[in-house]
Amino acid sequence: MHKLHKIQESFETRFWKYVRKTEGCWLWTGFLSKCGRGQLRLGRASEGAMQSARASWIVHFGHIPDGMSVLHHCDNPSCVRPDHLYLGTQQDNMRDKHDRKRHHLLGRGHLIAGERNPNSTLTWGSVAEIRSRHSTGERAVALAKEFGVTKEQVYHVLHNRCWVEGLGRIAAPTAQVSQ
Repeated sequence: MHKLHKIQESFETRFWKYVRKTEGCWLWTGFLSKCGRGQLRLGRASEGAMQSARASWIVHFGHIPDGMSVLHHCDNPSCVRPDHLYLGTQQDNMRDKHDRKRHHLLGRGHLIAGERNPNSTLTWGSVAEIRSRHSTGERAVALAKEFGVTKEQVYHVLHNRCWVEGLGRIAAPTAQVSQ
């Protein structure tokens, strides 16, 4: 039995506390991750958290089968409106991400790569300097402190999880018109 069953009543109460219904999406007003996904704690901090879309699915429809993800028709990661959600595999999610050309988008449509991201602290020049200096032995922790970012961000830069050449320098995708 999932630990969620034991706290179902308080779980649902806490879920609705962070939902703002609009005519379109129902927006999660609680904690949002860097990519705009809502998070709902399962109880005490030690019990972990779940994505708000998964919480919405459980509140409205019940159990989520093993291996299934809760996906969005609306492409809004903070949306918890049940008719905007559907179940699919991780492969379905990746295919959908590619088909909708949002593999380089974050949250509410902001580009995640490069200087186009309004939240970016780094520039292409500072990224090049970080990579160069690290290749000569400078520590990621020292570089992070100097450039005003976390050591995790430096690791992402060094391992091409962000600031990947090409992604930050492409034009924003244009809307596709259905025939």
